[in-house]
Amino acid sequence: MSAADKTTIDTVRAILCTMERMTNCHDPSRSAASNGTSLPTRPGSHPELSTYLAREYPSGLFRHQAAALDLLMEGRNTVVVTRTSSGKSLIYSVPVLNGLLAEPDSASLFLFPKKALANDQLQRLITTVEQIPTLSRQRAANPQLISRYDGATPEDDRPSIRDRGQVILTNPDMLHYSILAYPKNWARLLSRLRHVIVDECHEYRGVFGTNVSYLFRRLRALCRRHGSDPTFIATSATVQSPQDHIGG
Repeated sequence: MSAADKTTIDTVRAILCTMERMTNCHDPSRSAASNGTSLPTRPGSHPELSTYLAREYPSGLFRHQAAALDLLMEGRNTVVVTRTSSGKSLIYSVPVLNGLLAEPDSASLFLFPKKALANDQLQRLITTVEQIPTLSRQRAANPQLISRYDGATPEDDRPSIRDRGQVILTNPDMLHYSILAYPKNWARLLSRLRHVIVDECHEYRGVFGTNVSYLFRRLRALCRRHGSDPTFIATSATVQSPQDHIGG
C-alpha cells in the first residue's frame, strides 16, 4: 500500500467516524504477503494428483490452503473463510479429485448460490481433470462424470446425469426441489456421497435461515439412510465467525 493510498483510507475512516452512530468496530492492521509452503503429504494422497499439484504450484500452496487440506485429507468437516481470490476453490477441489482417484465410484455434491459460479467451477474442474490421466480416462468413459444440474439443465439430459453423474454442481433450490424431494431417483449419488461443498456460505437469518438449516439436516439424514457420511467443506469471504456459523 502506497503512502497516498494510506492517506486516502485514513481520511475516509476519519470522515465516517465523525458521523452520528458510526463506530469503527474492526480495523485489522496490514499483514505482509505470505510465501508458499510445502505441499501437504498425507497418507492416501494419489500420486497422479500430487504430480499435478507439484507441476501447477511449484512454489507450494499458501498456508491457509495447506492447513485446510491437512484437515480435509483426514476427513474432517472444514470451513474456510478468506478473502476473495485467495484460492478457496483449490481447497475443495483437491479432496474431491483425490476421492475419484482413490475410489472411482465416489460422488461429490457442489452447492453454489449462482449459476455463474457453478459454470466457472464446472469449467475449472473439467480443465483440471483433463490434465490428470486417470481422471481424463474416467471422463472419456463417462461424459456425465462432472455435470451441472439446475433449472437450466435440459430435460433430456437430466436422467443420464442422475444415473451417471458423480460430481454434481447445483444450488440449494435444486437440492430442495429435486434431490431431497425424490431421494429414490438419487439413491446412487446419496449412497456414494463423499464430499458436500457449500460455496459462499452466507449468513441467513429468520425463516429463510431456518429453512436453509433444515435443508442441510435433511441432506445429512438422507445420507445416513443411504449409508454415507460425507465430509462438508464450506467456504466464504464474508462470514464473521465461521466456527459458530457452521458448527451446528
